[in-house]
Formats: sequence, C-alpha cells, structure tokens
Amino acid sequence: MSGKREFNITVFGATGFTGQYVAEELHRIQQEKGHEQLRWAMAGRSETKLKQVAEDLSLGDVECISADVNIQKSLNQMCMRSSVIINCVGPFQLYGEPVVRACIDQKCHYIDVSGETYFIEQMEQKYHQQAEEAGIFIVSACGFDSIPHDVGVRFTEESFSGKLDYIESFIEVFNGTGFNTGTWESFILSIANHSKLTQLRQKESKAKLPKGKRPPNRRTFHYNKTIKKWCVFFPGPDNAVVHRTQRYYYETAEKNPVNLKTYAALDSRFQSIMLSIGFLFIYLLSGFGWGRRLLMQFCGFFSGGMAKKGGPSKDKLKDTTFAITMFGSGQSDKSDEGDAKITTRVKGVEPGYIATSALLVQSALCMVDNRDQMPKCGGVYTPAVAFADTPLVENLKKSGKVVFEVVEPSP
Repeated sequence: MSGKREFNITVFGATGFTGQYVAEELHRIQQEKGHEQLRWAMAGRSETKLKQVAEDLSLGDVECISADVNIQKSLNQMCMRSSVIINCVGPFQLYGEPVVRACIDQKCHYIDVSGETYFIEQMEQKYHQQAEEAGIFIVSACGFDSIPHDVGVRFTEESFSGKLDYIESFIEVFNGTGFNTGTWESFILSIANHSKLTQLRQKESKAKLPKGKRPPNRRTFHYNKTIKKWCVFFPGPDNAVVHRTQRYYYETAEKNPVNLKTYAALDSRFQSIMLSIGFLFIYLLSGFGWGRRLLMQFCGFFSGGMAKKGGPSKDKLKDTTFAITMFGSGQSDKSDEGDAKITTRVKGVEPGYIATSALLVQSALCMVDNRDQMPKCGGVYTPAVAFADTPLVENLKKSGKVVFEVVEPSP
C-alpha cells in the first residue's frame, strides 16, 4: 500500500446514504489479505455523527475528520492528510467544486459518484490544466454512473477483433427498490442544467469527432427480440462520459471513435411509455425554480414511488441486481465485408449503492496501488481513460460485485 500521507483514502460525506455504503466497503476491503495496511478515514460536517455511523456500522476504530464544503480551510486540512478523496457529497453542482479545488491545492487525488454532466464537464474545462500541473487526477462518474458503460465500451473494444463502429446497450435492473432523495435531487439538478451544458460546450474550441457509422434508428418504444424486452432511450450521463473518452483516444492516439446509444429495457410497452412520459414531465418542470421545488416536495409521486427519504432498506437492496448488455458492430480483421458482431455484458449487484460503493472503492485503490499504470500526466479524466491500464476490471470481478464478460466473441 503506497502513499506517505496519513490516510490512503478518505470518504467525504460518510454520514450520507451513499457514503455509508462506501465506508462499509472500505472496511470490508481492509479485512482482506493484502489490504490489512490500508489506512482510511471518514469525513463530514459533524464528527459526532461520523462516530455514531462508525459505531452503527461496526467499522472499528476508524478516524473521523470534520470537514465542511462551506469552510475551505477544513477541506484543505482534510486533503492534506489523504492521498485520495472519495467525494459522496452531492448534488455536486452545489457542493462539488470546493472539494475539487482543495484536492488540487493540496495535491490529493479526487474521485466522485457524480452523474451530473454539467458539473463533470465544467470541472474539466476549469481545472484540467491545474490538475495536470499538480500531477493529480480528478475523476468523476466512478459509480454506476458511468463506469459500467465507460469501461464497458473500452472492454468491448479490446475484446473485438477489428474496428468497432458502434454499440447499442440495454440496461436491465431486476427487483429494483428505488433510491435516496439525494440521488433524486442530483438527477433533477442535472436536467435543470441542460441549457448551461449546451452553452458550456459551445465555448469549447474542440473540433467535432468523425461521425462514423451510427447505431440503427429505433422507434421511441421498440421491442428487442434478442433480450425480449421493451426498450426506450435512456437519458443518463453515460453517453456524454463515453463521448469524452472516445475524444481523448481520437485526439491522443488517432483511434476510431465508437458511437454509443443506451436504452432502458423494461418488461412491458406500458412501462416504456410511462417512463418516457414521466421523464418529459420532469424535464419540463426542472426548468423552473418552482418546478424543482415541487419535484422535491413530492418526490415520491413524481418518481413513481422510487425516490424515498432515507433510501431503500438494506434487506431490499440485497435482492436487486443489474445487467447491461452491449451489442457491438464493426469491421472484422478477418474479413473485408465488415458487419462483424460482438456481445458483452456488465452485470452485478444492486447498482445505485452496493455496486457503486465497490466501483468507487476499487477506483480509489487503483489510484493508491496502481498510479504507475495510470496516465503519465495528471488531469481531469473519465474513468475509462484514468483506469484503462490498471487491474480495475479484474479487481471488480474478484470483489464479486461487478463483472465484465464477453457473451458472444467477434469472429
């Protein structure tokens, strides 16, 4: 276990719903052979609450650090003591930037669970050069948003014998039980910042990527005969994160960009229609302050009962699993005719919190143990860029939480 600082990893926001799962996962990892010397801490506004969480979760004698996003000095002191910060304090558009700034100032690596595209791309534009000069990594979207897709696309590319053109992915969640209201608030703010995101991208001087071959056009609601589910376009952050990864490899290695289109796979046509209508309604309300307040006040109603104060119970989460099936198409090295296919899958335990905690922790451990296998220069990167040459996929499989696999190899 490398690192000269007091702690290898600090979980900021450890009293929150997601933060508690991350703390539990770190404690579990610490009990494993080879990680006995892992030094980690919990951080948050109230040291008293942190100690209570540590006691409730039976985490042992873990260090608790008082740090507040509104007090920059406290964030600086937290970062001075750690090699890596796992930031679980959202919404990130409201509370994330001071932590990023503290990490850069104190030369401490940073990862978070954010799925807020505007925040992610804003941090890249504002802080990539500073992070590069400081020699530290800023990596957002290290949970279910968006490692399964971002690293999954990279995994599919590496498993394909030829030039991969595009991927259609289908997300399935089995026995889903809902999510915490904090996750819901981040989702609402991410939608509300859509116009800001458009303006941010317009300021970029980057040239457009080659279009290449695109996935087939599908109806708004369509039935997929292969997975035998009704499907609707999934409006999450994954496409944007994958696009940034593809741009990086196109600009640095002249690599052919892979186009991605994601779908949610549901049991019935009715569910797919209701999901689309619900999202459209939320999108419209999110554009107004009063609409966002309404969405938060009646989160249970507007989320179809999925958003819950205090989050779903651990017992219910244990029965939830996910699978993301990726159908890739491209040109085989063994044939001039093209149209070669590959099918890969990313599957795991409950995605929002249990799998996410494993994804965050294993990402942080790569920063601690495998720094020499990450990009030579620091900066603001996507997960697939930061961890491409590390044993992240292998370590996730060993954890038993998330598995990347080839279902049908390319010819």
